[in-house]
Amino acid sequence: MSDFKEFKNLKVHEGLFLFIGFFFFLSPGVLTIWHFAPGIVESSSTPKLILLAASAVAPLVFWNTMNVEWILGTHRISQGMTFAESLRLQLNLGMVVSGLIILVMLNSARNSDWTLNKFVLATLLLNLGATIICAIVALARWAISKRKA
Repeated sequence: MSDFKEFKNLKVHEGLFLFIGFFFFLSPGVLTIWHFAPGIVESSSTPKLILLAASAVAPLVFWNTMNVEWILGTHRISQGMTFAESLRLQLNLGMVVSGLIILVMLNSARNSDWTLNKFVLATLLLNLGATIICAIVALARWAISKRKA
């Protein structure tokens, strides 16, 4: 019961950020299931559909949370954020980035009549590209910080 009392203490921007992260966590999974297997959406109960959608998106959320950590790692320390605040920020940004990647690729799959295999491969390749960009940015920030020191 005490957890619900903490929701009352949330600031507006924290609640909005939580809602947006949750939206970008579940909606891409549900839309992907609906696009490639519409019968599952119609025949499944709501908890089963939520669990299936979350399991479809969770690996990318974990991957993109690590990408966000690469970019924001030193920034959060210099800003004096606590570990919990930093983790919440990274997880929400990871959910948003994952959701956007899946929704962009789902739009491409819808317009190009992709199979599920082609969709998964294209999504993973786009995410790999995002990881490479994050690694380059993180290495550049590290090199700049070493020059200043």
